[in-house]
Amino acid sequence: MFGSLRRSRYRGYIDAVSGGLVYGWAYDGGRPRERLSIEIYAGGILVGVVRADSFRSDLAVAGIGDGKCAFSFSLPAEVGDGGPIAARVANTEYWLTNSNRYGTADSPRPGRGGNVSPNWASALTGDREFREEQARLGHCWTLLGITPDLKKDGDWFRGTLGGRSIFVQRFGDAIKGFENRCAHRFFPLRTSDKGNGPIVCGFHHWHYNREGHAVGIPNCLEVFGTHPREVGAKLVALDIATCGSLIFGRFPGGNTSESLEDYLGEGFPILDAMCTMPGRPQRLNGKIAANWKLPMQITLDDYHGVAIHHRKRYAKNSEISYFRFGLHSAHFTGHNDTLAAMSVACRENRYLPSGYRIFNIFPNLAVSIFNARPYWYCHVQLFAPTSPRQTHHMGWLFQTGFPAKERALDRWMRPFTDVIRAHLVRHFTKKIVDEDRRACEQMQTIAHQFEGSPILGAQEKRIEWFEEAYEVAMSRGEAISDVRR
Repeated sequence: MFGSLRRSRYRGYIDAVSGGLVYGWAYDGGRPRERLSIEIYAGGILVGVVRADSFRSDLAVAGIGDGKCAFSFSLPAEVGDGGPIAARVANTEYWLTNSNRYGTADSPRPGRGGNVSPNWASALTGDREFREEQARLGHCWTLLGITPDLKKDGDWFRGTLGGRSIFVQRFGDAIKGFENRCAHRFFPLRTSDKGNGPIVCGFHHWHYNREGHAVGIPNCLEVFGTHPREVGAKLVALDIATCGSLIFGRFPGGNTSESLEDYLGEGFPILDAMCTMPGRPQRLNGKIAANWKLPMQITLDDYHGVAIHHRKRYAKNSEISYFRFGLHSAHFTGHNDTLAAMSVACRENRYLPSGYRIFNIFPNLAVSIFNARPYWYCHVQLFAPTSPRQTHHMGWLFQTGFPAKERALDRWMRPFTDVIRAHLVRHFTKKIVDEDRRACEQMQTIAHQFEGSPILGAQEKRIEWFEEAYEVAMSRGEAISDVRR
């Protein structure tokens, strides 16, 4: 069923060649627990075969199979580590990417996104590929909305997950999520974007409780010959969890049982601290006439600022730090802290911001903090797919609770300056969002012409990480429709 979407099933790197040893990893995305044999070449000549079956914790954390896919190979004495060295999956044409100077003409060129399949863009334009992609991504924890939109008992909002209409509703202290279709004749239960009230189908007035069970069925005994609870009708429930003011959901199944906290890893306490909204945030919503992956990837690209945002200069690699955690990644400007240090400080409620930070949470969430002197703002962006060529962009902008280096004058003037500051922050944030949107829409016009792997520089590395995470998600478990059969 999924073969048309699945790209090159193999992934792997030569990480280093040192002391006469070749270090790296490789795995089969279609069969992640199968151990691969790797052919090692020196100067184009096969010098040996090694099994990629050693455990590495960084691979496990990154979601690369079960982590047991690393290898080390002792080069023959006459070869040493002087190269050129190359490696490929045995009996295939898949060459491992070299992450250092060692390579041959037969292996992928450095910087060409060797871990990005040549047909990575198939779901940007294909309707069937897009539907199958979304059916699998529906099992990933995905941002659905924010708690300020569910302040009162009975408040609900509608959204999409895995290509399906869903709704999320508050029931007292609990937040529940369901697929937006009646169990009786599949009529949509919610026909607007938000509202308040019980779950009642507008087609036959079936009434559901907070657990999704049909508890009110008109003329039930007469037309069904039994009582409502005996009918056994139930809505499809979502897994729901929160982090700060963010509400995440997923369809159960798909061979994944990790909690949201496990899914976010070191990012959980960071998002919890960054995204606890003091009130209703400013909203920056709109439509993007492009596939959701394009706006998501532009937030992973630190190379486009001069051309698209008219900045004065290109950023230097020394000014940027990248971090990878699970399926996710982060970009820090400056070197004042690390992801691990920030995570611990946020968990202990003592984090002091020092520069721009952006966190890209797979599959389609980007969260950034930046300084609007002297206070810190957070921008949450959700790129919700609606079709292969259309994305619903949902943005929330608000002032964080992080400490600021404010002066006495800042505190005194704050009731007046906050209004002006909020207006200016919104103006410039929207300007950047619109510039990114236009660039993505231009790319979408020729998405059917995307061929081969992109050439990725050092400041586009996280795009390759994203594609690797995407491949992992595509290989996990089953599509939603398969699970529900």
